[in-house]
Amino acid sequence: MIIRIFTILSAALIFSCGGKKESTETYAPPAKSETQAEAEVEHPGKSLFQQHCGACHQLDGSGVPGMYPPLQESEYVNGDVNWLVSSLVNGLEGPITVKGVEYDNLMPAMDYLTSEEIAHILSYVRQSFGNKASEVTAEEVQKIRDEAKGS
Repeated sequence: MIIRIFTILSAALIFSCGGKKESTETYAPPAKSETQAEAEVEHPGKSLFQQHCGACHQLDGSGVPGMYPPLQESEYVNGDVNWLVSSLVNGLEGPITVKGVEYDNLMPAMDYLTSEEIAHILSYVRQSFGNKASEVTAEEVQKIRDEAKGS
């Protein structure tokens, strides 16, 4: 009985597959609009942010309540570029109030990053998480670094 069922199923499979002609047409997905293609291009600062900042500020920029401030729609992120660059290059120590909440934790200096890497990170942060600020250039970062060395 089992052999008879197997034989019938095998025959059905052979006939169902063998009766089809192979198509010479190839599937072409619909073309992506320019905005879809742009949206899929990953910002060069995203992976740097994830690697160097995401553990404290979280990958979505929400921060950790009572410990690390949020970057989402932050007055500091959207504010003075010089302060922001200096905070990343030199670190930050002491209390800071972000969106009405005080944080008092150490942010280590990230002066081991290149000016270009810092510019990428800050540009990503300033244009993500609900922020709508301008990009930061490597030249701006380098200028702030040079000024700090001269003082």
